[in-house]
Amino acid sequence: MKVNKLSLFYVLSFVEGGMMFTTELASTRKISVFFGSSLYVWIIVLSITLVGLAVGYYWANNRIEKNKLNKDYPDAKVLSKLFLYLSIALLIWKFNNSIALWLINSGFELITAVCVDALILVAFPMFLFGAMTTYFVALGQKIQSNLPVYGKILAFSTFGSVVFAVISVLLFFPKIGVQNTILSFSVLSLLLSALLFKVKWWSVAVMVIGILIPEKNIRVNVLYKNDGAFSNLMVVEQYKTRYLLVNYIIQSFKDYANDKTLEYAELMDSVAKIQQWKNKDVLILGLGGGILANVLEKYSRSITGIEIDPRIIDCAKKYFDLNPRVNAICDDAQWWIQKDMNKYDVIIMDLFNGEEPPAYLLTKENFERIKNKLIKKDGILIINWYGYYTGEIGRGTRILLNTLSSAGFSVSALSTNLYQDRSNLVIYASLDKNTLPINKIEIQKEDEINTADKNILSLLNADVNYQWRKGYLNFIQNWWN
Repeated sequence: MKVNKLSLFYVLSFVEGGMMFTTELASTRKISVFFGSSLYVWIIVLSITLVGLAVGYYWANNRIEKNKLNKDYPDAKVLSKLFLYLSIALLIWKFNNSIALWLINSGFELITAVCVDALILVAFPMFLFGAMTTYFVALGQKIQSNLPVYGKILAFSTFGSVVFAVISVLLFFPKIGVQNTILSFSVLSLLLSALLFKVKWWSVAVMVIGILIPEKNIRVNVLYKNDGAFSNLMVVEQYKTRYLLVNYIIQSFKDYANDKTLEYAELMDSVAKIQQWKNKDVLILGLGGGILANVLEKYSRSITGIEIDPRIIDCAKKYFDLNPRVNAICDDAQWWIQKDMNKYDVIIMDLFNGEEPPAYLLTKENFERIKNKLIKKDGILIINWYGYYTGEIGRGTRILLNTLSSAGFSVSALSTNLYQDRSNLVIYASLDKNTLPINKIEIQKEDEINTADKNILSLLNADVNYQWRKGYLNFIQNWWN
């Protein structure tokens, strides 16, 4: 194809910028499904993205500089090759489930595993995107040598990033999924390669074979699956047990054959019976599948569940028989705490996005706000938490307890299991220590606290998140076979 119009480079730059930014967004989603969404993961993916782009810019600039005496260089053939390599690099994403499971089963630590996965998914595509942008500028400048064009090309690229990102998050990810979005980019890259220059037959063969090879997926009865703006969400059923999974982490389950459910929900039910709860105004931050709301409904005068993801509310109603008395509200818990004028006898924080609790909600400042939302001095704040409380891995738990104490609460902790890696801690906090259940475990003191300005839990819990995640992935390992 003869390339002699600036408009072509503006269009290509728009498409390339859109694919680049969407690929970056998709990579964080793809990696978080297996390795969580902690700051460690985010920093690694962002760093590899920027390094890949920088190397691509530098490589392309050097290549153009070395060929500056060749009047026919740069040409469309180079761009065609870059798009061809990009189509193959994005096709590799289809095998990430197998790669991630291998990294986990091989015993890699969090940072190493994320680095390897991010290098495979992100490094080469970002290198190619960076090189393309440089070639767009060089080719555009070759056509219009008397006026600068790089600003316009970068503007089209940036505008494409915004447009593609919005469409992908709101439409492509939920409707066709993250993987199929990237697969469509792979096919589009091959078509653009063919548009700019003739492609070899082997490249088409590689694409066809890659598309035909099935992606590794779980092999149980999938009732619902959706890649939305927040996470990968699934409802699966096996042996009369129904599970709600967020990024492959079991968020809720109901064993209909044995009438069993979440251990921490059953523990809270036992405490409520012993303390003879009745006619309580209950607020649950993090509704999930509605299991806990259903368990506690019989003790309540009113029960309100706040859930940020509307898909989860729909799943709670459709697949987990959410009690119609539960007032399910789609909102952000942090925003709700600040704007809601009601007060409650019991406030429950069951806030996990997959395995990740939002550390910004677990600050001294936020606990002081919650303290003012309790109706009476004997009101109770309950937090569902990891089972770890000893050693370095339990340091985040000890800091959380100290943060509650610094906000004026008396604290008690109950565990659902003798083994910390298989249990949840249910943390009770109240202004009246006589309201609390008897503390069943000894947890040593910690000096530090979590604040809005010095939010240490987000980093401190990264390894805990990964260990927790590996435990769940080991549990569902047979689902992949």
